[in-house]
Amino acid sequence: MSLPSITNLTLMQSFFGFFLKTEVTFIPGLLDKYIGNYYNNTLCNGATWMFLGWFLLHAIFDSVLNGLLRKMKCQKYVRTRLQKSLWYLGFYATACIYCLATLFRNQLQIIKMKEPFDSTNLPSGHLILGFIMMLTFYLHSAFWEGVKYEDATLFLSYLSLFLFLCFSYFFRFVEGSFRLNIVICVTHIMLELTRCTALLERSKSRARVIGGNFALSILVFVVNYAIVIPVLFGYPLIKGNSTSVAILLSVLLLWLLFETYSSVCFKALCHWMNHTASEQCGKDIFECSLFPPRSDATYTFLRLQKEMKERQEKGMAAKRPKNRNMVFQTLKCMVAMKRKIKERRKSIDETKQSLNEENREKDENGIMFETYDDVDSQIVDGKIAFNINGKSSENGKSKQE
Repeated sequence: MSLPSITNLTLMQSFFGFFLKTEVTFIPGLLDKYIGNYYNNTLCNGATWMFLGWFLLHAIFDSVLNGLLRKMKCQKYVRTRLQKSLWYLGFYATACIYCLATLFRNQLQIIKMKEPFDSTNLPSGHLILGFIMMLTFYLHSAFWEGVKYEDATLFLSYLSLFLFLCFSYFFRFVEGSFRLNIVICVTHIMLELTRCTALLERSKSRARVIGGNFALSILVFVVNYAIVIPVLFGYPLIKGNSTSVAILLSVLLLWLLFETYSSVCFKALCHWMNHTASEQCGKDIFECSLFPPRSDATYTFLRLQKEMKERQEKGMAAKRPKNRNMVFQTLKCMVAMKRKIKERRKSIDETKQSLNEENREKDENGIMFETYDDVDSQIVDGKIAFNINGKSSENGKSKQE
């Protein structure tokens, strides 16, 4: 290696060391004061800078992807959902590959049930660097979900996972955290893939693909969170009697509680039990389970328009008679009136027929009278005149229609 290359490498190492030793907040000094035996000042400073770096990287990712999707003329809520899904899909896929490669490289068993974790020795620097990256990502996700999306459940879920990883580092249980992270990554990869496919335009063929991915993601969640994690992580922790194991078990159970409450499986069950019968959300099971409620202006306008229409329908329904007896009474009156009208018309027709027959008889006897079409009569110039459909005839004669 040449002298300039060695000089540049030395400068980079010194700059990186100075960068890690720089304290951004008062937290590193506070931790060094109270838990100095379990604390590395340089490591904590690096974690702080990495935590801030996740925010910067996430903001750049959202900005670039939002501009690209806007050029593709995607709606705002679709852009927001794709940004979130692709961000988590990229991280969990990368983290899963890294954790598997780290376990194989260090010749660690992926499945181990006899002991809680492998060793109490301090892990290597390469492994700790990846561990700190995952640790700071979960802390960043907690604040990102809580502040930007105002999701308290996801905030508590990511925060509980962050605390579990912190305690696992303090108690030298880093290898077990890598195994747990693999299970988490597999579950979330299936979930984010299902969300991405659900955002496509739905047809009969695509609906089958979405339904299959949705069922598979629920199956993976149930297997991992109901069987794999309790058996491979919870059971070994229950066998331990130390205080550290009790703390880890408590935090793990707390994280499982929040993760289950915010899961797609729980939301799908709630939709099937409550929303389908009462029609509270007005959405299908995919929309209700996979995505949070929309808050964009277009959806708000459509919801207000729907509410106005429902109020108008309720107002029209309130004006209608509510008593069934009143409705039946009205129908009876209508039938009776119709029957009376028919009887009246029948009697008028019979009267007309009788008058016409009488006129024919008089005509045969030499009396010149025409037939009459109506029974009403009146006096015109001292003579009898009969009305034909409301018209009077002169000189006692009428015209027949």
